[in-house]
Amino acid sequence: MAIRNPRHGRRRGGVALIHRSTLRVNPLSINVEVASFEHLSAPFNFFCMKQHELFLEEFTGCLELLVAIPGRLLVVGDFNIHMDNLGNSFSCKFISLIESFEIVRHVLDPTHIASHTLDLVLTRREEHFLADCFVADQLSDHSAVHWILKANRPFRPRKLVTLRRLKTVDRGLLLSDLLDLPFVAAPADEVDTLLQQYNSGVTDVLDVHAPTIMKTYTVRPDNPWMTEEILTARRNVRRIERRKRSTGLMIDKELLVTAFSDLRQLISAAKVTFLNTKIADNTEKKSLLKNVDSFLLKKPGLRLPAHNSPDELVETFNHFFIKKN
Repeated sequence: MAIRNPRHGRRRGGVALIHRSTLRVNPLSINVEVASFEHLSAPFNFFCMKQHELFLEEFTGCLELLVAIPGRLLVVGDFNIHMDNLGNSFSCKFISLIESFEIVRHVLDPTHIASHTLDLVLTRREEHFLADCFVADQLSDHSAVHWILKANRPFRPRKLVTLRRLKTVDRGLLLSDLLDLPFVAAPADEVDTLLQQYNSGVTDVLDVHAPTIMKTYTVRPDNPWMTEEILTARRNVRRIERRKRSTGLMIDKELLVTAFSDLRQLISAAKVTFLNTKIADNTEKKSLLKNVDSFLLKKPGLRLPAHNSPDELVETFNHFFIKKN
C-alpha cells in the first residue's frame, strides 16, 4: 500500500510512502504551504527534497509545527545539501538549524555518486528508537539508506468468520426434525410463504443441532511452493547480511550478492515446478482456468447475462427454462 503526494502540473516528481498493509499509516495534515521542497507527513515519516533559497525559512516553519505534534519524530529524504562539506555556508546554516531543534543526524556516509551526503535521517536527540541506520547499495545516482525502527512486529490481519460444526451432527435426528418442519408436513401454497417456511425452518433446526460459532482466524500468507532448501538459503542470506553489516568488507558484499542471486533462483525454480505440477494435474479446461485465475489472484465474481434491470433478467431466465421444458 502507499500514500503519496504527487507533483502537480508536472509528469514526474512527488513523494510517496510505500508500506505493508498490516501497518496502519495515515497522512498527517500539516497546515503549511511551501515552495522550496516537496513533503509528505505521516506518523513516523516526513519526506522532503529540493534545496532552494527559501528552504531554510520554510523548513524551519515545518519543524516548528512537527515538534509540537505528539509522538516520535522521524525526518527522512533527499535534502540535496552537501552535509559533508563544512566549508559550505548553506550546509553550516542547515546543521545549525537542526541542532537548534535538538535534532541529530544518523547518516554520515556518502549517499550520492559524487561522494556527497545528500540523503538524511533525522530524529530528536532524546529519542532512541532507531536500532540501526546505514547506507546500502547504490540504486541510481543515490544509494539506498536503510533504517530500522525499534518497534514491535506488526500484527497479522485477523478475520472473523461464522461457522457450524456440521460433521458432528447426528444425521438421523437431523432428518427427523427436518421431516417435521411445516414446509414438509404442511407446505404453503404461495411460493413466497413456502420459501419463508423453508428458510426459517431449516435455520431453526440447524441452530439446534449445529449452532453458529464465531471464530477469529489469523490471516497468513500462503506460499505452497516453499521448501526447506529455500528456508535454509534465506537463513544463509540473513547470516551473510549481518556479517557484511558488521565488517563492511567488499568480500562480504560480494558473498551477499551471490547468496541473494542463489535464493532468487531457488524461489523461481520452486514456483515454476509448483505451477507446472498444478497445471499438469488439471486436465479439464474448467479446473485449469480456475487454477490459472488463482495464480493471477483473480477473485471469482458473479456472472450474469447482460440486462438493463432485475425484472428483465428474471423474465429472461423464466423464458429460458419454459422454452427448455
